[in-house]
Amino acid sequence: MGAMGVVPIGAPTSSACAREAAPTIAVSILRTLLGHAALGSDVETRLLRDAGIDVPLPRARAARLDSERFARFWRLLAQRLDDEMPNLLARPTRSGATKLLCLGLIEAPTLSIALHRLRRFAHVMRDDFSIHLSVQDGSARFVLQPEAQAGTGSPFGQLMLLKMFHGLASWLVAQRIPLREVSFAFAPQAPVEDCLALFPGPVRFGQPVTAFAFDATLLELPLRRSRTELRRFLARVPHDWLFFRDEASLAERVRAQLDAAIRRSPGIEEIARALHLSVRTLTRRLEAEGTSFQAIKDGARRDAAIDWLIGTDTPVSAIGEALGFGDPASFFRAFRKWTGVTPAVFRSRPPAPDHRAPGAPPLRDAPEPGRPEHGRDVEQAPV
Repeated sequence: MGAMGVVPIGAPTSSACAREAAPTIAVSILRTLLGHAALGSDVETRLLRDAGIDVPLPRARAARLDSERFARFWRLLAQRLDDEMPNLLARPTRSGATKLLCLGLIEAPTLSIALHRLRRFAHVMRDDFSIHLSVQDGSARFVLQPEAQAGTGSPFGQLMLLKMFHGLASWLVAQRIPLREVSFAFAPQAPVEDCLALFPGPVRFGQPVTAFAFDATLLELPLRRSRTELRRFLARVPHDWLFFRDEASLAERVRAQLDAAIRRSPGIEEIARALHLSVRTLTRRLEAEGTSFQAIKDGARRDAAIDWLIGTDTPVSAIGEALGFGDPASFFRAFRKWTGVTPAVFRSRPPAPDHRAPGAPPLRDAPEPGRPEHGRDVEQAPV
């Protein structure tokens, strides 16, 4: 990969090495985004460099850009224009619209109800397009209908909006939704054709409507996202709807929940509720992955304890209390089991390069002595 995020021409793309490398996107799509923004060369250059992208952009259509930098540029552009779909639609999508939409969807029990709420949201908030959802012969069809009086917007904008809705639906149920068909009510053109790999299904142009179709049984899938996961999704927009991948493991999602609420030491009932699972289902699925809730919780508490012992002067007793241990002796025994030494001995040693489990996020704030933090419920945390 190039020093500033551009993948050399001829390098394997995400479709060729999805498991080995981060996804990439055609530089031509970035150029199309710049064309819609119409900001002028000086502003474009500044935003590209702020996103970590080499300037000038390569001219070859085969050149590609890594997904993280593309998403970072999208966010910078959206902030500049106060439009979360930056100049792509007939009407702007003001800052905060995606958050408001997701807050209305995430508590829906099934994908079917979430999509009907999405349709109502569009009806109330937009006059430039409408959404229709129908089921026939075992297929669910999600139709994006531009409203003529507001202007149809560009074909590229319609494609990206349709992808956003597919990516959001996939994210809500924590699995990629395979598509039986994707149809567009316009002729193929260069920037649109470069986006076709974003859709997991056959694509047809020149059709009566712009839509995607999928197996109707998927409408009954339960939503599996928590407020904690929503915060991350919104912070990474558009990355996780544009380049959605199936979740790696349930254990990682449990660990993320525990890390977010470590100073309350949540139990399995709370975590199962946050992940929209029963305790029995959560336990069974973790066993299938070769782990358990207690093992994941022990790892989270171990890493938090190590963070605080190395990075702060917080008394050992306060750390144990903050992590949910009833008395210092219980914490000492657990810590010795995790590391082979007591907390005091561990603190006195020079830190190793990395004591924490791979991928574990740092914990920013140490507990105050005698005052373990008792925050709000994971489900009630503000997004």
